[in-house]
Amino acid sequence: KKKRGYEKGEVCWVRIKGYPWWPCVVISTSDVPNNRKREVLDHEQGDKQLVFTFGDYMFYWASPVDGLKRWEANLSELSKKGAKNKVHKQAVGEAIAEIKAPGSQLSRFLPPGGGEEED
Repeated sequence: KKKRGYEKGEVCWVRIKGYPWWPCVVISTSDVPNNRKREVLDHEQGDKQLVFTFGDYMFYWASPVDGLKRWEANLSELSKKGAKNKVHKQAVGEAIAEIKAPGSQLSRFLPPGGGEEED
């Protein structure tokens, strides 16, 4: 297992153009609800990891090399950077709740059964 990648379920920061570093969680394509699957898979890039952003609930393909940062190591710096943004603040809160109880936030935002194949 390469440690440079991020584990499924890991909360981290994602870089999205035009925004401060944003709280997210690494997911797999099977977590994506069926009604969003095609759109998400159309953007898939082999070297990128799929994340789900807190606060605004978007799916995003990010490079583990320069598009993601570890949560803990960057928390104080990056949570300050987005502090003026209400949604960013909410996102940080949700990310912290997800760390305390893994799956707790995800299950609120991604309907269970989202991983079932379409008929």
